[in-house]
This record gives sequence, C-alpha cells and structure tokens, in this order.
Amino acid sequence: MRRTSVVFVAVLISLLQSHHPAWTCSCIGPTGPDILSNNAAVFTGEVTAIEYLEPDTESSEPPIRVAFEVNEVWKGPVRTTVTLTTIYNKFSCDGYFFKDGQLYLVAAQTVTRDDKESDTAELEGVSLCGGTSVLSDADDNLKEFGKGQRPQ
Repeated sequence: MRRTSVVFVAVLISLLQSHHPAWTCSCIGPTGPDILSNNAAVFTGEVTAIEYLEPDTESSEPPIRVAFEVNEVWKGPVRTTVTLTTIYNKFSCDGYFFKDGQLYLVAAQTVTRDDKESDTAELEGVSLCGGTSVLSDADDNLKEFGKGQRPQ
C-alpha cells in the first residue's frame, strides 16, 4: 500500500510540473447565445501565424499576435483575415494556447481596427472562459449560433 502511495504522489507531482496550459484555471464559460452577447467578435478560423510579442519563458504568459484565415463569422467584422492580440495562456484564465494550423471558434472581447479597404480586422483579448475553443469541441455552440456569414 505504501509503495502505491509513493508512486501516486510522484505521478501527481510530475503532472503538476508539466507545462499544460491552464492547470490553475477552472471555469464554466458561456455557451451558445451568451458567447455572442458577451463578445465583440465571434468567428471560426484557422491559425496561420503566431508571433510572440515578448520572450516566452517558463514563468510568463507572453503577449502574442495570432493571424487567422476566417471561415465563418457570427459577430463582428466579416473579413477574410483577422489578427488577434492576446496572451499565450499557461496558467491563468486569460488568453489562449493557440497552435499554428489548428481550427478554432474564437470569441474576441474587442474589435480594435476594422479596415474595410484592406479586408483585415484586428481584435484583442480572448479568455479561456469566454467561449474560445478548438473547433472540434464547439459543435453544440455552432448549432445554437445557426448559420454565420462567410467572408468573400
């Protein structure tokens, strides 16, 4: 019994020391229509680039700029490309841990620039608890949203 306890504690410590994003964040964020009403922009898109605006260290959550190719929009600018400034989430509820090439449902808090001439919009701020998720986890929300607009 004692050996089992030691192994369990060792496994638990190694899990807690890993760099899995948001270990300390626990929330139940908005769903469906609440995502739309709580955010300035809601869209689906693929991450095409991630730029770290400050060095990434083990103890920091650096600001990042994420570029998306937009697939569908429910709220906010209907543009083919969007850039989002937020933080790379590691241990808080702010920001998100975006991965290049991954598809997401993005719920951004602020539209900072909507340039109709260049077909690009700039957004700011997402939260782990604000409705942003990997697209494959967003089926229920997408059903509640209904059909969005496609950028042209």
